[in-house]
Amino acid sequence: MSKSVLFSGVPRGGNVKRLGKNTGNRGATLLEVVIVVGVMGIFLTAAYQFLILMNARTRSHIADQELNDRINLFFNMIAKDFRTAKKVTIVENPEQYIIKMKVPIIKMKVPDGAQTYREYREVSYVLKRDEIQRDGIKVVQGITGVNVGYVKATRASGGETFYSELHISVSTPGDTTYNLSVVRRNPPEGDE
Repeated sequence: MSKSVLFSGVPRGGNVKRLGKNTGNRGATLLEVVIVVGVMGIFLTAAYQFLILMNARTRSHIADQELNDRINLFFNMIAKDFRTAKKVTIVENPEQYIIKMKVPIIKMKVPDGAQTYREYREVSYVLKRDEIQRDGIKVVQGITGVNVGYVKATRASGGETFYSELHISVSTPGDTTYNLSVVRRNPPEGDE
């Protein structure tokens, strides 16, 4: 018998184990399967919690953006109405502000074509602590507070120019405050 070059003292074909088809191919034990399932369960639970958190944040951002868009829409509507209003009346109650404006809706020519006149309609805004309505329709909801300031129409120094100012402040649940200041330069109708 010849001796192995790699393993001195061990004859060739002797006690050296050969790798065969069935050597080390016993499969996974029950303990190994339980450990793998447990680790995968922990990983999947953590991933699920992360996805729930991200979904909640995304919904919160969408709700904040929607509220922001509604407040901007309200500011655009009331600014346009205030600038063109012929008459503005503001009533302050303990729970709400009511702003009534006489705004133009149609510009028409008299049949002879010499003069123009406008038709007016009354628009009313109700600003409550938690919502804002225009003509009875909710425009903004989900706010936490609103404040209105109004400077009545006065004659500007040295001329016929009139002006009045409307200041609105709206607070949201995220402690964000939105402010609007609008100046109306047309003369008022009667006493405001």
